[in-house]
Amino acid sequence: MRPIGSIVSWNRGSPGSPLDRILGGFRPRAPGCGLAIFALALGSGCGDPAPVATTIRISPDDVVLEDVLKTADLTATVLDENGVAMTDIPVDWTSSDSAIAAVSESGRVTGRAAGTTTVRASVEGVTGEATIVVKLGEVGVLHVVHEEMGGDGWEDDYNWKTEAPLYTWHGVRTEDSMPAQKVTRLWLYDNGLTGGLPPEVGTVQTLRFLGLFRNRITGAIPPELGQLTDLITLSLSENQLTGSIPSELESLQSLRFLVLDNNELTGSIPPELGKLWNLERLDLAMNALSGSIPPELGKLRNLRTLDLAMNALTGSIPRELGNLESMMLDLSNNRLTGPIPPELGNIRPLWYLHLNGNELVGPIPPELGNFWTLQDLVLRDNQLTGAIPRELGRLKRQLRHLDLANNRLTGTIRPNWAIRCG
Repeated sequence: MRPIGSIVSWNRGSPGSPLDRILGGFRPRAPGCGLAIFALALGSGCGDPAPVATTIRISPDDVVLEDVLKTADLTATVLDENGVAMTDIPVDWTSSDSAIAAVSESGRVTGRAAGTTTVRASVEGVTGEATIVVKLGEVGVLHVVHEEMGGDGWEDDYNWKTEAPLYTWHGVRTEDSMPAQKVTRLWLYDNGLTGGLPPEVGTVQTLRFLGLFRNRITGAIPPELGQLTDLITLSLSENQLTGSIPSELESLQSLRFLVLDNNELTGSIPPELGKLWNLERLDLAMNALSGSIPPELGKLRNLRTLDLAMNALTGSIPRELGNLESMMLDLSNNRLTGPIPPELGNIRPLWYLHLNGNELVGPIPPELGNFWTLQDLVLRDNQLTGAIPRELGRLKRQLRHLDLANNRLTGTIRPNWAIRCG
């Protein structure tokens, strides 16, 4: 038997013959047509060959997802060797890195993490490609926070890393609590956070309140936090932060509360903090800060609390601090030297003045008796000398706590109000 597809000659034969019955009375109009029909009858097919896929085009072939969990739909067009689109051809979708972007069977791409990956559509050994770029938006930043700060071990991570609206995530608030609004508050105090504070937090431009106090956060304060120009409160107290205070924080012109106490911060206090005109509270107590107190802090006319206690600060108390108003001032337990500036008597009103535990010398300025609001005056454990100023007797009416012990002072304030001078 000849193989299918070989050239044969044939004669239709007379009517009613077996071949005539196969052809059903067909009469070829031109030589050679019978060959095609005969081949078709034998099952080899002598018509146009079946189209073969040679190219796959993906549209769009360059996709940018603005955040994690954002999606885009891709379409794959399969072309034959003549560039003609083939219909109803299913393709297999794959991603070169599904941790960055995953793709479904229908071609829907979903961002998973910031980065770049390639999505491919394949059929019969032919492949088309599209480039997928996932940017780090607010959802992505929160994913990074959860991953890098031990989110699986938090006390509460309700709705984190889900597709639920951001304002329903524990500790997250958005503007007007609307799903489409930007993140304005990240408040995760006493929640078991560990690890370092990711610098990506500095990209959440709408953040106004960042409170991560009473956790176990380690490492340095990212200078990228200086990009949060809408920030009102930055509270990172009671953690294990190390390194210096970034001077980049000077850009936080809306900041009112800077609370970094109870950490392990070192280095000097950046004089750039004196540019935070709206600052009301500056609390750097209980760290390991060294160097002198920047006189630039005296420019903070809205400051109400300045707490630098329990550091290793040296040098004299800047007289510029006398420019402050309505203050609670605590410089205790440092290594400050020199006299108490009489300019401190210009602070109106002054509620608390703690200068104890330093190496201050000289007399107590009589100007300290001018404070009709003063409730706490603690100057103990210094090297102060001379007589106790009579002017301090004016403070008895409102003063709740007066401690001048362990100095070299002499005298009393009033006959029935004796002060132990030490």
